[in-house]
Amino acid sequence: MLLAYYGDAVMELLTREKILRSGVGGLAAANRMSRRYITLEAQSDAYARIEDALSEEEKAVFRRGRNHSSRVPGHGSAAQYHRATGLEALFGLLWLKGGEERARELFEAAYPAEEGGAADGKT
Repeated sequence: MLLAYYGDAVMELLTREKILRSGVGGLAAANRMSRRYITLEAQSDAYARIEDALSEEEKAVFRRGRNHSSRVPGHGSAAQYHRATGLEALFGLLWLKGGEERARELFEAAYPAEEGGAADGKT
């Protein structure tokens, strides 16, 4: 699904912004921190944190993205992979429709600062 492909880039951008704002010291640390956001396991967990905050339209986009996937990587479960793909599709559509503010709001809710110290620069 192309929305998930685009949403992957949106989430990468939001992740990099969050990491840079945390004051992380160096590229290696930034790359380590990014794994807390971009892995299928992290994205699956992130969806669970925002599921109740989504509108019915947003949930429908998520379901379409989740159901479209068929290839599952060797790590993580199929359920995690499908949730991650659905989340990426949601962020992709929000961004394409001019919903950058909503995407940022959901991203912050999905990845709160206290989660694993990701926003405070700790690794």
